[in-house]
Amino acid sequence: MRDAVLDLAQRAVALQPAAEAVIQVCRRDRSSTTSPTEEGLRVADAYLALRGQLRSLDVNHPVGVVLATLLDQHLQLVRLALDAAERPGPAGGGAGRHPPDGLGQAAGQLVGVRDLLRRTVRVSGRRVADLPVEGRL
Repeated sequence: MRDAVLDLAQRAVALQPAAEAVIQVCRRDRSSTTSPTEEGLRVADAYLALRGQLRSLDVNHPVGVVLATLLDQHLQLVRLALDAAERPGPAGGGAGRHPPDGLGQAAGQLVGVRDLLRRTVRVSGRRVADLPVEGRL
């Protein structure tokens, strides 16, 4: 189970540069005629797929809950950026919304979950890690 969750966390971390790029394009090109929608939807779909895979694992452990929350936060940030790009503010003449600044703290937290999973192993049937799960994120 740990290996499957670690794989999902690693794939989510690998997706972060694409998510960050979508958010930054949405911030920078708010009045542009080019749209980051196609790439943004691809990234959002990838986060949804990861979330669905995590749900199918039925992980009943705090680290699974944290990972699910972080995947949801990443998805929400990408969607907010896309929404803001579709409804530009004063520069584009619409009522608009401001896109998020980036993935922010959620990006570092996801890397932390991945790293925790990397350092956690089973020894004689017990979980051994250099950091406890609770209270570290």
